[in-house]
Amino acid sequence: DTLVMETDVVVVGSGSGGGMLANELVKSGLKVIICEKGGYYTPKDEYSQWREAEAFTKVFEKSGLCATKDANISVLAGTCVGGGSAINWMASFRTPDYVMEEWDKKFNGNSCFAPNGKFSQALDAVHKILNVNSNFSYRPDDKNSKDFRKDDNPDFVVNENNRLLWKAANSFGWNPKRIPRNVKKCVNCGHCNNGCSYNSKQSTIALLEETANNIKYNHLLDIIPYCHVDKILMSNIDGNNKAIGIEGKVYQYDPIENNKKELTNPISIQKIRIYAKKVVSSCGSIHTPALLLRSGCKHPLIGKNLTLHPVLGCAGVFPDINTGCNTGVTMGVVVHLPNMKENNVNDDGVSIKKLTITSLEKMEVVIETPPVHPGILGLVLPWNEGISY
Repeated sequence: DTLVMETDVVVVGSGSGGGMLANELVKSGLKVIICEKGGYYTPKDEYSQWREAEAFTKVFEKSGLCATKDANISVLAGTCVGGGSAINWMASFRTPDYVMEEWDKKFNGNSCFAPNGKFSQALDAVHKILNVNSNFSYRPDDKNSKDFRKDDNPDFVVNENNRLLWKAANSFGWNPKRIPRNVKKCVNCGHCNNGCSYNSKQSTIALLEETANNIKYNHLLDIIPYCHVDKILMSNIDGNNKAIGIEGKVYQYDPIENNKKELTNPISIQKIRIYAKKVVSSCGSIHTPALLLRSGCKHPLIGKNLTLHPVLGCAGVFPDINTGCNTGVTMGVVVHLPNMKENNVNDDGVSIKKLTITSLEKMEVVIETPPVHPGILGLVLPWNEGISY
């Protein structure tokens, strides 16, 4: 049998896009159903018990091994309620003004990306909702340092990797900065990328949990985990196809198995059909095109022009230094490299081919320290088979 439901809005995906939108729609008085293909894990239930391997298995797409076809680029994506916001590193950089200016020019200066336009206002609103701040990113040990703030917590544990990066940047005359992060009362445990055990990370799961527990809104929100949406239902209305709902399957797992190991065989599979006035496909830049194609959409750009933000890993061995890679806030410092003019002559006047840092339309290279746990470190180091990993 097929379970049939009705709602105002059905949202496919609960990450940074879908979770935020669903939360705002509920607060505006609409009934919303969220369909999430991953599990529903909360800090009190799960995260505090996890090691890195368990987190990869439970809440990362393809257990953390999602990659491009040629395996040259690893793609870390979330697959749980909260999506990528549940397992990201919390760096909450605002879209630079020069990027929005470039986008605005492509629309002849008449778009939402215009200075102080709707996009900028939306960023302000989201930053406020997620409590984006840099109070729990970094602090110097020396209270007399120009970088010390009056509100810096002396008990805040600074990750040694970040401390070394800050020190190195200053020695080069560069300008290290604290990374803005979506966090409240961070306890700097060093496991942000495994899911926050303390509800400090202001992910969409934190927002949805707060809304679900609010008597004013809890009757308006339903979250269905382990719900794989097969297709968006369409109806021809006045000669145009219109989305009227979704169709999929809900997988149920044994609670004991769900808590202890990788999910394998479900104890039941329930077909589901949800009719809605509006349908939102927000299951990420990888799965949204796949859903649209499964639904029969024919636009030639579906699945094209995927853009990835490249991160190049660089690691070294320092036998005489304890870098404390996995303690404290693992990514709290960013260094914006200055644009260096090309110089093909060395100090002796000999022509050389020198590696330089240049900018393309104001784009830049930045240095950060990622979370360094064994599994994620193995993703960026060279390896060809399981034993090497």
